[in-house]
Amino acid sequence: MKILILDDLQEIRDILKELLEDCGHTIEMFSSPIYAFKEIKDFNQFDIIISDFEMPDMNGLEFLGELRGINQIRPFILFSSMILELKEFDFSKVTRTFQKYEVTELVSFINMLEDHSKVA
Repeated sequence: MKILILDDLQEIRDILKELLEDCGHTIEMFSSPIYAFKEIKDFNQFDIIISDFEMPDMNGLEFLGELRGINQIRPFILFSSMILELKEFDFSKVTRTFQKYEVTELVSFINMLEDHSKVA
């Protein structure tokens, strides 16, 4: 699967990239929601998006809203250390949320999505 990783922290992007590439996925990484949005809008080439919540320019849910505004519907995973503190936000359009320490669970979930897409 082709996966977009959006996080302003290089270390997080690198860890996820290594783990997901080891599972056979193709990864593109972005530190800015603005550049990630432009890439998706121009090329529409990703099967899954993994996004941090708190980033400069816009948060992960605002980024998801921008994608929905141009009819970009695909699995969207919010991966953030702040999930438990964000109870006032509406996560109904997010496919799944993971805390930053749930890296193994995130990778397993993505592999499960890939398995389901092969069956469908």
